[in-house]
Amino acid sequence: MRCYNNSFFTKFPQFLLATLLIFCFACKEDKPSVTQKIIAKPAAINSAVEVQLQELLRVATDTNTTASAKVKTYNTQSLKNYFSQSYKPVFTSKMTFTEQALVLKKFIDEDCKTYGLFPEAYHTKGLDTLFTKLQNDSITKMNAEEWAKAELLLTDAYFQIVKHVKHGRLYTDTSNKYYDSTFTKNYLQPSIQNFIKEPNTLDNILQKLEPKIKEYDSLKLYLKNNLASMQGSQKQFSTLNYTLPNDSIRFVKAFIKRLQEEGYATEITGTPDSISLNAVVKDYQTKHAQTATGIITKDMVAAMNTKGDKKFQKIALAMDKFKGSKIENTGNYVIVNIPSYYLRAYKDNMVVLESKVAVGRTSTKTPVMESEISDIIVMPRWFVPPSILKIPGYIDRHRNNPNFIVRGNKVIQKSGPGNALGNMKFNFKSGEAIYLHDTNEKGVFGSNYRAASHGCVRVQDYVKLASYLSTVSPICEKNYKKVENGFTIDSVKNDTNFKFKYVVKDSVIHKDDVIPNMVKRKSHHEISVLQKIPIYIKYYTCAIKNGEFVLYNDVYGYDKSMVEKYFTNYL
Repeated sequence: MRCYNNSFFTKFPQFLLATLLIFCFACKEDKPSVTQKIIAKPAAINSAVEVQLQELLRVATDTNTTASAKVKTYNTQSLKNYFSQSYKPVFTSKMTFTEQALVLKKFIDEDCKTYGLFPEAYHTKGLDTLFTKLQNDSITKMNAEEWAKAELLLTDAYFQIVKHVKHGRLYTDTSNKYYDSTFTKNYLQPSIQNFIKEPNTLDNILQKLEPKIKEYDSLKLYLKNNLASMQGSQKQFSTLNYTLPNDSIRFVKAFIKRLQEEGYATEITGTPDSISLNAVVKDYQTKHAQTATGIITKDMVAAMNTKGDKKFQKIALAMDKFKGSKIENTGNYVIVNIPSYYLRAYKDNMVVLESKVAVGRTSTKTPVMESEISDIIVMPRWFVPPSILKIPGYIDRHRNNPNFIVRGNKVIQKSGPGNALGNMKFNFKSGEAIYLHDTNEKGVFGSNYRAASHGCVRVQDYVKLASYLSTVSPICEKNYKKVENGFTIDSVKNDTNFKFKYVVKDSVIHKDDVIPNMVKRKSHHEISVLQKIPIYIKYYTCAIKNGEFVLYNDVYGYDKSMVEKYFTNYL
């Protein structure tokens, strides 16, 4: 038998050492290093994923290496705060995707649009690639770094979904509260922990974050019921070219054909007479929750031409504007939608009042805001705002007018039939001298285009609005008393020699019929709304009425620029 004392390893001991080191590392897969990415045993890969996850986050959060990060995330700091507690993977385990991962991936691919969200905002391309490779490629399946990437992207996608459901996508900057550790602690971490425990309750978890506003609910329900048709699974109707002023006969024929594509005007053959045309237009307008005038308008044609993807963009943007509402409501609230020129009042989440309104001109836009109605002023005086006082000669022209009081650079219009605020004013904090009020120009409510004010909101059914407020909250008349260091000049007496602040007469609780009587008597009263009622002045160019999509004119041009700014990466 031949002896091998002069063996290869005896002559080259350095190879023996290298072999032993490799063997040792292979035997110690429970404590892998950053460089050890390929793991052969499923039972040993989780600990390797933890190491790779730490390394991915280290590179992503290190300002010197951020540019070379292998995974780009939206919520890097929040991810760091979250994983600092534990790097144990929850979306992946032993070379497979967990139930949590499959539920979240399905939500991104199929269900997120019902929340007005875009799949492209949640790493859908990167996740598609990883899911395919990790489930089908045997070599990639052993790569701990690839599993760590999937873990990181799924966690980041979940965080992004929670942020977008809770606050929408219309962020003003990247330093706001949605990005800090407080949001991670108060919302992201509890939410993902609940999801990890019960992944099939994802819908319930997200619904708790959504705004509790009926208008938002109707938009979401419409998406749920009509998303398939918006995505092109149903017939796309022909586009109308609005040429009514120039070629009415050709347009009417095209219009009737377009109606018949949707199943309307089936009894009409050829060109209809004016009476028949008026009737079918009214029928269409009624069934699509539009004002049934029987007249074909440019806005009506624009709504008919709005394709499914554009509808989705409008609805998604409108839903975003409701998300992140700062004021919680208990079912009693008022909404003014600027482009619709309408106000709606809700009691117990049911519409009890709808009134026409006039809003600011394009040069004096009504601001979007949220506040709480606190006061009702019957027969108010008008403190002329600075924007009007700047008009050359305005103050001098009103010095000798008996209906105005001019003191220095302040001008006050006395109450009466000619007062710009009409018979009633509704106060709420705005920071911009904005409020709801009646008007002495009643003709504005007869127009379809009602962007006509200096910024405030004129309300046609102001008495009904006041009565509504008195039914959802106790109301008391204010009583003024003199104080040495008062907060408000007494608006009742117009006396600048003394200062007053008001106290509410607790002993006088008015009934809902007292305000109409005050208006009839033309007497000045200042009334406090004891339980302040939320008011939302919003700007959304669509709504759902009677289950139908209604499109409004983008009167200030906000939506076009906002879609371009916030949705470009998803379209």
